[in-house]
Amino acid sequence: MEFSLPESFKKYYWYLFPIVMILMVINEVLFRKELQYFGLSEIEDFGRLIFLFLVKAFESALITILLIGSYIKLKSMYENNKKN
Repeated sequence: MEFSLPESFKKYYWYLFPIVMILMVINEVLFRKELQYFGLSEIEDFGRLIFLFLVKAFESALITILLIGSYIKLKSMYENNKKN
């Protein structure tokens, strides 16, 4: 089974994804404060950071898809109400 997005999603995805990703990483670094306890002296620490950023990338992708879906839904509802 293949998961593919409609063309309308693809149009906006790469404009919105970097913004959401940057905001998620800034939130993690500034407000969660877990990164302060990680060292950078062992390979395990780099793996932990990579895992953290991958999780944030997946969360950002999901949030981006939900935002675009909401925007497209609201836009179509507005256009339908405008026609009537």
